[in-house]
Amino acid sequence: MARITIRAAGKINLFLDVLGKRGDGYHDIVTVMQEIDLHDTITISEQGTRGIYLMPGPGKKNKLPCLETGPKNLACRAAKLFMEGSGIKKGISIRLEKRIPAGAGLGGGSSDAAAVLKGLNKLWKAGFSDSDLAKMGARIGMDVPFFIRGGTALATGRGDVVTPVLSRARFWVILVDPGFSFSTRSAYESLDRRNLPAKGFSRVKIVLDCLRTGNVGRLADNLYNIFEKAVDMKYKGYIKGVKEMLETTGAAGTLMTGSGSVVYGIYNERGEAQRAYRIAGKRAGSAHLAATRGGLRNGDN
Repeated sequence: MARITIRAAGKINLFLDVLGKRGDGYHDIVTVMQEIDLHDTITISEQGTRGIYLMPGPGKKNKLPCLETGPKNLACRAAKLFMEGSGIKKGISIRLEKRIPAGAGLGGGSSDAAAVLKGLNKLWKAGFSDSDLAKMGARIGMDVPFFIRGGTALATGRGDVVTPVLSRARFWVILVDPGFSFSTRSAYESLDRRNLPAKGFSRVKIVLDCLRTGNVGRLADNLYNIFEKAVDMKYKGYIKGVKEMLETTGAAGTLMTGSGSVVYGIYNERGEAQRAYRIAGKRAGSAHLAATRGGLRNGDN
């Protein structure tokens, strides 16, 4: 039976602002997303029987029909959507080896879904383009189109209008995971109640310029995420405390990613990041060290 293994990378937001609520109930946003090398591993294997089955991870033999995993499992939804779009009806199992913390703002579920779409497209030689897969992915979640291509990108609209960014910025990040998640819906509702003014495109232009020129220092000074205000209302002092801890380890800049709850610090040098990681691991309990991925394309240097 045919099999394929693919990595599903995480992401951080370097800039994230909400411009306002739309008539369809969604929100217009502007965000800059950066792929990192912290990843889940997904193995897709053909099965002799029809259906989509989920295998939770290494060493676990039980496989569950995807219908029993619930609608929140984006990998299962991606496989079902791919089969509907391609007309291919085969039995598969999806083994997930999770490393990306769930509900942390790192996009793990969306990346898993994108990996399944790309993996099945390659496994079955279906011939879908990246644009085709991105359109499929947008039906699953707003971050999925970004993960089809990865790298560095500007996302607007509901987050589904993705424009690749040619980035020359390379850096390392320490991700501090508090072990709790913050509902994206609650975060948006909190912002709606407070009616906070958007910084919008004027601020994001600085971030994009820093990425294109490789100016990590100036980038670190201009990180922004409006959702920090929403999370701080519920978990008072959490973000400030983690940021101060990361700053003592030498982080050039700090930010919460997505709608929470992971907070990260930026480091220019690998050795510096490794030393800081050892400190953060002792102080924070759960921390991850990762490097940025992608960005330069078409032979740029």
